Amino acid sequence: MEEVGRVCVAWRRWQLAIALAGIALAAVAVQAGPAAASARVSVTLTSEERDAARTLLLGSVSAYFGLGDDVMVELEKEEPRPIGLLTAIYVAAEEKLPVRRVLTIQKARGWGWVHGQGHGKGPKWKAKEKTVVVVDDASVEREAFVRFVYEYYAVPRTQVVVWLDQGLSPDDVILAIHVAKRAHVSVERVVALRTQGLGWRVIAARYHVPWVWYPIEPRARFSASITIDF
Repeated sequence: MEEVGRVCVAWRRWQLAIALAGIALAAVAVQAGPAAASARVSVTLTSEERDAARTLLLGSVSAYFGLGDDVMVELEKEEPRPIGLLTAIYVAAEEKLPVRRVLTIQKARGWGWVHGQGHGKGPKWKAKEKTVVVVDDASVEREAFVRFVYEYYAVPRTQVVVWLDQGLSPDDVILAIHVAKRAHVSVERVVALRTQGLGWRVIAARYHVPWVWYPIEPRARFSASITIDF
């Protein structure tokens, strides 16, 4: 019960982060105007492109948190989704709990579950007495992704949120940053090509970036220790 309670503290922190991200996005939308806020794109990824993005994200997570390949392989067996695994690692590090324990609780309760509030029937958040805010799993994982992109690549959080809201997937964002960093151009220029409908092989070729997917070095590494096992 103590471990569950400690995990729930993390949920409160995630909820605050999600709220702040929403406020920041609203500010960006106001500054950009209605047209920019409503502009959306519709692009799809091939299986090859999804595999490339997955390889990049998992490699980046491994590099940032200092986890070996063997550890990542074992964790993928329990959480095959890279963003789900990323979220679990953040929570585990902050609450000083094993990653596998956090994954077990998440699978049983959902990211937003709080002991005594969710009752295992859905993600709920008790921020204050008599105040309940619903937090869905997708929002929690999205915030983890936005945080990671900022911490690893130094891309502003508000910019990442805008791209996601425009219709780009996390895979697109990761690929765009990778190509931009390799080509030494702005991520915005690469995103502009993607929003025109160009595929990632075409974009990479335009900037003479080899179709070989290994992560760039992070601007910093996660300082807290990570425990894996129960």
